[in-house]
Amino acid sequence: MWRNAIGVLALAIALGACGSSTRAQGAATDGDITIAVVADPGVVGERNELRVRLEDAQHHPVTGAHVTVQIEMPAMPMHRAPLPLEERNSGEYATARPDFDMDGEWTTQVTATGGAGRRIEGVTHLRIRD
Repeated sequence: MWRNAIGVLALAIALGACGSSTRAQGAATDGDITIAVVADPGVVGERNELRVRLEDAQHHPVTGAHVTVQIEMPAMPMHRAPLPLEERNSGEYATARPDFDMDGEWTTQVTATGGAGRRIEGVTHLRIRD
């Protein structure tokens, strides 16, 4: 348990290490896979980039996956279509199209399908600022 928690924290810090200081970040695990999510700059009305990093328990990147993310603000539930992400770097997937139209707590539902049909899912929470 502690090993997973430390791995999630380390991955979230590493993924968030580049870019703006206002970014929003969160992390989750699905079995032996860690899912880290960063919204940069994490500000309403800005052109945000949403990045997802997938790593296994040995901290190796999960590459070649088909990754989507669905964003939702729990306080104002509305159906939003899942956003497809493109692999930018080894194990890092991104999109520049999230529509954060209000400040507050947002959830991201990340779904990744990889080789042999394995499905990885995780929910993270992001704090988007005004």
